[in-house]
Amino acid sequence: MIYYIINRTTPLKLLKYILILFITSFLCCHSAITFAAKRNNVWQQRTISALKQIDTVLLTNTMQALDKPESFNSWMSKGKSLTQPLTAQTTNKAGYYFTLSYYSRGFNDPHIHTTLPYLADLNYKFAGMLLRYSRGKYYVYYRANSALPPIDSVLTRCDGKSIGEIVDSKITPFYSVPNSKLSRYKSSNFIFFDANPFRSYFHKCTFDYRNKTETYQLHWKNLTVKQSKKVLRIISPKYQFKIDTFTRNDFLISLPTFEPDKKQQKQLQKITNSARVFNKNLDIIIDLRGNNGGNDKYWLSLINKIYGKKYIESLLSRHHAYPVWRVSKLNSIRIQQIQTADFIKSYNKSLAHKQLSYTPPPDKSGNSSTNIKSKFSGKIYWITDHQCVSSCLDFADLLHKLPNSTQLGLPTGTDTSYIETNSVRLPGGATLQYTMKVWRLRKRKAGEYYEPQYYFDGDITNTAKLKYWASNILKTN
Repeated sequence: MIYYIINRTTPLKLLKYILILFITSFLCCHSAITFAAKRNNVWQQRTISALKQIDTVLLTNTMQALDKPESFNSWMSKGKSLTQPLTAQTTNKAGYYFTLSYYSRGFNDPHIHTTLPYLADLNYKFAGMLLRYSRGKYYVYYRANSALPPIDSVLTRCDGKSIGEIVDSKITPFYSVPNSKLSRYKSSNFIFFDANPFRSYFHKCTFDYRNKTETYQLHWKNLTVKQSKKVLRIISPKYQFKIDTFTRNDFLISLPTFEPDKKQQKQLQKITNSARVFNKNLDIIIDLRGNNGGNDKYWLSLINKIYGKKYIESLLSRHHAYPVWRVSKLNSIRIQQIQTADFIKSYNKSLAHKQLSYTPPPDKSGNSSTNIKSKFSGKIYWITDHQCVSSCLDFADLLHKLPNSTQLGLPTGTDTSYIETNSVRLPGGATLQYTMKVWRLRKRKAGEYYEPQYYFDGDITNTAKLKYWASNILKTN
């Protein structure tokens, strides 16, 4: 066909055919490139829109915006500047997620952060190991094969830099509150397992094990969604509500959340009902691993059954803290779900009068007497990890006041006096979590956490080893 056109066509017509062919090819290629660019730009636009909505939600629905407008506005300005290069590089869901995470973590409040319903599809890379942080060191607690560093090896350096420096500057800002004393506990899991497109992935890392130092060449593997889910389950196992005998004279109560779904609420109610028959001289172990808070009413109903409502009220009424709530239409929707009819009525009245905050009247139902005796006279032990924040820390505040109370495991997490979370969907599918109220005059300061009397030097998710370790402590106490 081409031979026919060339030999039967005048030079002028031939030039015309060539120009038409060239223009057609150019337009086709240009359209394909433009389509690909627009497709990549979708996640950039979603990121920009989500960042704007984060600002709007926080300014109009949080107490922090009223209490600390200068620091809030300062980070909004600085954070936008720091996230601009991240947004410019964003071409997929992972870039979108980690840009939002970096920005939300910069508000320095663990309650303010963004999440995605399905993290496993972020195209994770895995070097075959998972690490835990303990007392200033990073230990291997999982390895995919025997060619990797042994379990309990200590990671010291990667690509010539100290691992502490790398974690604090390159990993923590995307996963935890920067400069927090406990941020390394959470960040440690993502040293060799991550989907962050804005970080570098190490080539060589050095480990210490039994007085020997060895450097390993790393081989990063791109995981499928199924493989990513498996690793995420290792990092954050799903604990169940249950009550069980620990030893002959002890009960183990597992409380993995204070924001239970309907099925979990039924499980928790069974545990609470069982508390009535506890022998007052038996010991109780409460397992709080994985508990990142929720609503105080769930632990309060259980502890009231064990110790007696009047006794617990006498402990709680001895502090002078009081709550102040941010008033907004968005918050009022959540208030309808968690508060009493009287509270809702007063809150909505403040909303109708366009007030910015609402302080409920003081609760005078409690008994501050110090002469009320507890129904329970046994010992109580409670196991924590770094995920214990918010309502879990409120529970820890009370547990610390109880007689014969001992904390086991790892340090708790930290929070601020801004609590009671609400959430909103952002453009692109992420969810922003923020706080609706603040505790004034709270005794526990922002960033304060609880150190266990007995520190567990091991993988806190390994229930069998943890129970064996804890049983030996109970024998000697």
